[in-house]
Amino acid sequence: MRDLENKAFPHPVLRNGGTDYLDSEFFTNLSVERIEGTTQLRVIAEFTLNDPILSGLIRQKKSSYAILVKCPDTFLRKEIMSFEPKIERTFENGQIVGGMEVTSFIVSTNAISKFSAHHWHNDYQGLSFDIRPGTVLAIHETTDYWIDTIDEEDIGSIIDIKPDSSVERGYWSCDLLNDRIKICVASADHQDICNIREEIRGKVESAYLLNGFFLPVLIYVLKEADANIREYERYRWFTALNNRLESIDSAKLGENRSDREIDAQKIFRSSFGTMVAVLRSQVYDSN
Repeated sequence: MRDLENKAFPHPVLRNGGTDYLDSEFFTNLSVERIEGTTQLRVIAEFTLNDPILSGLIRQKKSSYAILVKCPDTFLRKEIMSFEPKIERTFENGQIVGGMEVTSFIVSTNAISKFSAHHWHNDYQGLSFDIRPGTVLAIHETTDYWIDTIDEEDIGSIIDIKPDSSVERGYWSCDLLNDRIKICVASADHQDICNIREEIRGKVESAYLLNGFFLPVLIYVLKEADANIREYERYRWFTALNNRLESIDSAKLGENRSDREIDAQKIFRSSFGTMVAVLRSQVYDSN
């Protein structure tokens, strides 16, 4: 859905970094979690909108909040709409495997005649538009998730990988002041990671190789959280990691009595050894 993020619409669209609307915001807090004891996934989207015109259209039920969930591996494509600023949907076993994308929108549900607003960019001042049902009026950036519901725990549901122009290629930084751990990489590296994910979809063993990227990040996060527990304890990733540490019989965050390098490997089910085995088999196969 990234093509929509940069698409030129014939009418103003509220979006991050856009200039069509002045002093208005639309963003979504997304969380994806596995239901304990199953391979079902729960997607929760909570919307924040401070634009009076679009908010009014939703109250009048002429527009609605919406999310589009896509999973290429299973060919799932599901649009869910709501007049309330929260959507919660559970996907049954097998509906989502591997990579998934979630894009948030505001879409028209009815025809809207002479749609206009005084706080649009000057280019649109004095103009009005006839909007058809299903038209995108606002859009939030697509969020990627990598959740292997067969072989991996749901650590992927608390990790986002985002492009950041301030990060030099070949390096990464980490932003922990969110409900999900945000790994920031150069735009070119982000594109490479997305391409790799496309290539390995459905190849469970190859998916372990991505843990070579996640593993050092997780070690850093565990040590950083140990040292600054009060700064991070309110975030969802902190609770999720504490639950995983408890499940592997390791010390909780902040207790400072555990080897976090070993804990990180246990969280990924000894993924280092699996990565070595996968690489070894690929080398032998190539010979």
